[in-house]
Amino acid sequence: MNYFFDELEDEGIFSFELWIQKFVKFIKKNILDDETLSIAFMEFDLPHSKLHYALFGMPAFLVVTLDNELKVLRSNNPPLMVYTDNIHINTLDSSLFTKMLCYTDGLSESFTKDNILYGALMREDFVNSTCIEDFNERVRQNIGTGDDDLTYVYVEKLETHKNFETLQVKSNYEGIEEALHIIFAYLQKYELTSKCSSEVSLALSELLLNALEHGSFGINKEIKNLLIEQNIFEQEMERLEEKNQSKIIEIHYGIVPSGSKQLFEATITDTGEGFDTRILKNIVINAANFNGRGLIIVKKLLDHFYFNEKGNAITIQKFLKL
Repeated sequence: MNYFFDELEDEGIFSFELWIQKFVKFIKKNILDDETLSIAFMEFDLPHSKLHYALFGMPAFLVVTLDNELKVLRSNNPPLMVYTDNIHINTLDSSLFTKMLCYTDGLSESFTKDNILYGALMREDFVNSTCIEDFNERVRQNIGTGDDDLTYVYVEKLETHKNFETLQVKSNYEGIEEALHIIFAYLQKYELTSKCSSEVSLALSELLLNALEHGSFGINKEIKNLLIEQNIFEQEMERLEEKNQSKIIEIHYGIVPSGSKQLFEATITDTGEGFDTRILKNIVINAANFNGRGLIIVKKLLDHFYFNEKGNAITIQKFLKL
């Protein structure tokens, strides 16, 4: 599948339907007459808010609408087999839903501790879940590790909130400290627990320093390591502060209701060149290095974080404990 995808991209003619057709043609030559394959193909067309899908003998996928109603996407194709000739692709307006659950039958057909199929509870758990971590916990409590493969994909939409606060932060350490004080005062209005407030502040501090050093100052991890090893990091930061006075870091933040909880969300954007966000999944903490540990800390403190494609903006989310 990856090969066909790359092939079509290289040729500049990528088509969702053609991608599926190539795979079907390949698989028909590689399965036996009595074999079938259940598989789901999906394409999110973000510019047009469309979801294209071709589900071959898969369990019904679940969608929650803006009105918090549950919709069911049933398979629109039988399982793939050597006799498959036609492919049916359906399209859904993705602007109408807030989240989606795609899963294998190992999830719905696992038995709970009360010896009932989890499929009887799964839909309610999905609708009531506030995020992937919440849904994961509900699954764990009901079926543990399950009776079969528990593969599922939880898709959640990020909204743009027009009533959020916006800060323009100067690219220096004093500007970051001032911004942290402003956001801390904003959070105090909601009477958060001291632990929750401290976790948000620590995560923001780490991310703002990253935006300053890697974004505004343009220092990569290798240079930072070298400066620290040579004990000249602080002097270099003072020089770069003076050089980059005109650069701004923007913070867009606020608190919104999410189910029965309150969710703090903030987007931090710098003027840097960004980075290849695909490397995040391969981050390994190296004790001999000074990089990588910041994101590990942030991941533990927050519920979610998302980078933009360029890698110069990050959106963070944390459910608040009042």
